Amino acid sequence: MSILDDMQRTLNDFGDNMIQFGHTAAVQTKQFADTARLGAKAADKKRVLNQQYAELGEAVFAKLRAVPDNEYQDLIDKIKKTQLEIKDLEDQAAAVKGVKRCPECGAQNPLDADYCCKCGRSLQDEV
Repeated sequence: MSILDDMQRTLNDFGDNMIQFGHTAAVQTKQFADTARLGAKAADKKRVLNQQYAELGEAVFAKLRAVPDNEYQDLIDKIKKTQLEIKDLEDQAAAVKGVKRCPECGAQNPLDADYCCKCGRSLQDEV
């Protein structure tokens, strides 16, 4: 009977260990899922915050760009320069595509168009 008792104890210990392992795995899985869920929520909030910063920056830029010699003039000048560079690159890309952008509404028009197909603005001086 001693061998059978030893086997029974070993099997009981094994069962207890498996139950403990299952419990530990469940706790760790829940912790991982909760951490991932909270991390995703934090990342979403950071995206919202960055959008709010961008909106604030655009609003402040719109108000200050016409104010001469303000404390942010260097940054405003850099932004204006970057905007011009972006416009130039977009115009170059449009020309490669065989279109030109309307400076009023941004619509793409054939290079030989005299007027914007969307808003009707004259494009005769645009290249």
